[in-house]
Amino acid sequence: MSSMTPFRMRLSVFVFLALATAITLNALYLQEAPRLAANAAQSGARTPAPKAIPAPAKSATTAALPEPAKTPGAETALAVQSPPKPAETTPSPLVRSIQKKLTQLGHKALPQDGLLTRETRAAILALEFEQGLPLAGEPGEGTLKALYFFEASGRKQLPSSDRFERDANLVEQVQDILAKLGYSSGPINGRMDAKTREAIKRFETDRSLKPTGRVSERLLIEMVIERGRPFSAKS
Repeated sequence: MSSMTPFRMRLSVFVFLALATAITLNALYLQEAPRLAANAAQSGARTPAPKAIPAPAKSATTAALPEPAKTPGAETALAVQSPPKPAETTPSPLVRSIQKKLTQLGHKALPQDGLLTRETRAAILALEFEQGLPLAGEPGEGTLKALYFFEASGRKQLPSSDRFERDANLVEQVQDILAKLGYSSGPINGRMDAKTREAIKRFETDRSLKPTGRVSERLLIEMVIERGRPFSAKS
């Protein structure tokens, strides 16, 4: 067997050193890395969660201050101080002028306050009946002019219930309304009989009116309000 040349000897030494280095690296790093990772995971699992930072306590000065006391009736006082609601009706100079003329023409108990009450509307309805207008009881400039014209003609009294009841068309409309509201008044024929008067009394009683059994302007305005539209003009 021939002896090794110097080149082969150097090559063998280099290979031996390379193998030794690889074995050492494997032992030191490649095998140690999994253990380090496992230890790190276990250490993180056992790491306690951070504690919540408590809110700062009140200072001694703040704690010594008393809580504001609730005054009894404070809510009521606030309600009283709030602005009042506007009135549902406002006095009207036109209505006041109409009321004044109606008083002169027979409606002595009518107030002159400018408020469009049902009593005022009923008195206006009597004038509308006299003028052959739809019976609605609504005030207007034409109403005031008609009152002056009525007075200038020499007449001193607006029509009474007798004139309403002599109007067959108006009586027939009243009977029709009574029947539709459940107040049986017999046949709808435009005649003022006992059944019609009894039905009118029941209608008046149910609406806190004096039960007269008459076709009056107060009855008619109540029916206008009940059905939401005026009576037609007299025939």
